[in-house]
Formats: sequence, C-alpha cells, structure tokens
Amino acid sequence: MEQQENFNRLEDYFRRGCKDVRQNSIGIEIEHFVIHPETKETISYYGNKGIGQVLLALAKAYPGCRLISGEGGKNCLGFATEKFIITLEPAAQVEISIRPQAEISAIEQIYEKFCGALKQTLDSFGYTYVTEGYQPVSLVENLEIIPKERYKIMNRHFQSTGTMGKNMMRGTGSVQVAVDYHSEEDFRKKIQLAYVMMPVFKLLMDHTPHFEGEDNHQMLKRTEIWNNVDPDRSGIIPDVLKTDYGFRDYARYLWNATPIFLPIDGKDTAVGMTATAELFTSRVLDEPMIEHIISMFFPDVRLKQYIEIRGADSAGPARIFAYAALIKGLLYNDSFTEDVQRFIRERHLQIADIKAAEASLMKNGWQGEIYGAPALAIVQNVLERGRQALSVKEQSYLNPFFEILRKQEGKTA
Repeated sequence: MEQQENFNRLEDYFRRGCKDVRQNSIGIEIEHFVIHPETKETISYYGNKGIGQVLLALAKAYPGCRLISGEGGKNCLGFATEKFIITLEPAAQVEISIRPQAEISAIEQIYEKFCGALKQTLDSFGYTYVTEGYQPVSLVENLEIIPKERYKIMNRHFQSTGTMGKNMMRGTGSVQVAVDYHSEEDFRKKIQLAYVMMPVFKLLMDHTPHFEGEDNHQMLKRTEIWNNVDPDRSGIIPDVLKTDYGFRDYARYLWNATPIFLPIDGKDTAVGMTATAELFTSRVLDEPMIEHIISMFFPDVRLKQYIEIRGADSAGPARIFAYAALIKGLLYNDSFTEDVQRFIRERHLQIADIKAAEASLMKNGWQGEIYGAPALAIVQNVLERGRQALSVKEQSYLNPFFEILRKQEGKTA
C-alpha cells in the first residue's frame, strides 16, 4: 500500500498548487555567462577570482541575504533575498530566479537593479557577462563542473543517455517563465497551450550566435542539444495533448522514469536506471523528496506547483521582458486558450506535429512552417492576440518582437 500512497502524495502535490486567486503573476529565471571581456572565455568557479569569489562579493551588495552553501557547508553556491534567488548552473552560469510578480514592470525593476550590482561586482574582478543561448568561445570539454555532487552525478548519467548532455549542462543558457494555475482544467489548458506555442516561443527567443567556439547559423540550436540529452526527461511530455490530461498523468511521467539520484541520509546517491516507483515501495515520499524528483526532469514545459516554460534562449533585457509579456498575454488569456483548445481538437494535433514544426524552423528558420502555415503569419497572429490581452502599459513590452517580425517580413518582401 505504501507505493500507492506515495504515488497519491505525488499527484496531490500538484493538486495543492492550484491558486485560489487569479493574480496573473509571472516568475522568471535568467541565466548569465560570466566571461573575460577580451578573450570571451567562460570564468571557472574555482580559484582566486573564480565565480565562487564573485558570488561572495556580489552578496555583499545585499546585506542580510541568506548564503547558499554546498555540501558540508562549504563553497558559496548562491544567495537568497526577499525578491530573488541567485544560484549556479553546472558550469557556473549565474542564474537569477525572480519571485512571481503581478506586473512586468516589477520584474524589470528587480532585474535592472540586479544587473547593476552584477556589473559593478564583475568590473572589480575584470570580468563581464553575456546572455545568450550558448557560451561564447570556451569548449565544454574544458569547463569544470561546480562543487555540487548533484551535477557530477548528472554528468555521468547523461553520458549513457545521449550525445550532448555535456553541452546542455556546461554550455547552454536559458530564460524560463512561470505561470500559475487555479484548477486541474486550467493546468491542462495552460500546459497544452504552452506546448503548442513552443515553436513560436523558441523562434522569437532564438539567440545562439556561437557553438563550441564557432559561429552558429542554425536556428533552435538549444532544441537540437536537448533532443540529444535524455529522451526520458526532456522535450515533450508523453500524451500531454490528450483531452483529459491531468495531474495524475504528469505524476505518472515522473513515477515511471528514473530520478537519476536521491538525497539519502544527507548524501546524494545515484540510483542508476531504477524508476521512481521502484525506489518508493517502502520509503515515504515526503515533500522535499517530491521537489527533488521534479527537479530531475527537464521537459520544455515543466510542472511544479506552477507551470514552468523552459524553451527560450537567454537574451538581452528587452527580449526577456517581451517574452514575459507575451506569455502573460497568452496564458492568462481565456479567449486565446479556448481557441488553442479548439485548434488541438479540430486538427487532432499530435506531439509529432509540434516536433515537425520545430524541425521546420531548425532547417528553414523564419521561412519555415508551423502547423502547415508560414511561420511569419503564425507569429504575427500570436503577437497580436497576446497584445490584445495586455494592459496598454504592458503592450509596449512586445515592441522588440514586432520589430523582429518587421525585419523578417522585409527580408521576404
């Protein structure tokens, strides 16, 4: 009975994420590469003037913040403030996670202040930072994993599941946006909308000018990388477009695949290819363990106690705020949500259709097709629908996307 109870706990965790009040809040995570301004090489975590030292210096700009340490209380790996948390990705990419805000302008203010503090700190070290989908010149083979056992175990795991796990962990940078759901039906509609719109999001946020020290001209490069990491935990969730998709389905997705490792007795312990279900036949699945298991899966749209949209490359502030505004204008838009539901059902849309759209964009860029229609036309329509749902104040955040669209239309005129 313990195993079934554990599965029920997992499903209930997502159900308890339903928000009573519709605040239309947006949370955001942005990854940054700290580099040498002349050579563009990525700075290591280790040593004097390494990212570990940079974090300690940056934290001084936020008196009273809570430092985040690694195993045994050693090594600074980030810090938390009232409005955001700073953490490190595997090769010391600096990530800011801004807590949910009702207004895009509030996110903008928090991020601008952080960027000012980050720049001032990096100036003192002789460094700078960039926000791109892949780090500029360093080869991932030469980038060291930060002192976090979690990432070392993951690094070993991905060597047996695909060809580009090392590129994903050490080379990529992304922007992730989170939205709330207020019921299971609302969750289903939003996660399906996010997946159907993923080709549009990826196209608008495509920003990977470099790959392994060379110029990159392929669109959606991060998608190619993720397609070659681990199919059991990335890309598109199985059956996500089915009519009655719900919390139990997402719980089953986690339940039947391996969580890579578990934190047991204060130590991260690899579990090989053993599925979550087998690991919790007698052990109690408590909330911290549930949150750990969730963090071991990386689909393009992930469920926590909110919906996390993960497909975008890291980019400059203007595009980041445009992206946040577009997601707000679409996923908190009842009219558009219902239109997407009809589109899915009338077209009998399948996961293969989403993959085909992304493959077309990877091959042909803005001249590609999304669900059989020209990408330019689809993006134009999506931007207009998103703008209509935003306040007059927030509509202007979409201007960078409309400018991108105008430039692409000019190329095909």
